[in-house]
Amino acid sequence: PEGYTLQEQLFVPQPISGDLPNGHDLLPIGYVATRGTEIHVAFRGTRSADEWLADVNYPQVIVGWLDRGGRVYQGFDGIYRAIRQPLLATVNTLLGAGTYRSIHVTGHSLGGTLAVMAAAELAQRTGLPVEMYSFGAPRVGDPEFVARYRELVGASWRIANVHDPVPGLPPREVVNLEDGRPVTRTYMHVPVLHVLRFGSDLDVAGSHDLCGYHRTLCAGSADPGACRARARGLAGCSG
Repeated sequence: PEGYTLQEQLFVPQPISGDLPNGHDLLPIGYVATRGTEIHVAFRGTRSADEWLADVNYPQVIVGWLDRGGRVYQGFDGIYRAIRQPLLATVNTLLGAGTYRSIHVTGHSLGGTLAVMAAAELAQRTGLPVEMYSFGAPRVGDPEFVARYRELVGASWRIANVHDPVPGLPPREVVNLEDGRPVTRTYMHVPVLHVLRFGSDLDVAGSHDLCGYHRTLCAGSADPGACRARARGLAGCSG
């Protein structure tokens, strides 16, 4: 977008199978940009709503990249680990070369889960104020992870459409087989929920579409035209 300077693109191996990077070709999944004294990190979604609904298992792993980080979904952790080193290296280089005062992280769908994890780690590592905005994102981790996230990320907005099924995943409680025995794990959303309404329960794809989120947010803004202009080119959205 106008006024931003691209600093680094972020890639994961593809194809992504079961949410885990599995392959040798690289898929662009995000970027780091700067504007004035701000660092901006954005992640795209890579899955359809139908693919989310096809998942039935949501195993958790202990977070190894965050102090007192609890547990997160294994698939999300695997993808985040694939991009965290280039992300951290880019941010560290920027902080060493310039005066930046804040970090802003955003993402849609799977990208929203990466935004949540990146916001927490960047806040812990840099000490800068971090803002996080997610759109149509699923739950990422357990209550311990969310408690730590709350400590680190002071400005957090989770935008969700009431007809979008993806924010309802993973379920709040899941039973996984761990070491051959059933174990109940809990998932929890990060704050703060901002509700949108567009589409319908019958239109699964349309209710999860990033363009739908974009149009609805702009329609409710003080200046819809300016909102659309600022987001021109977003995911190929128009109008």
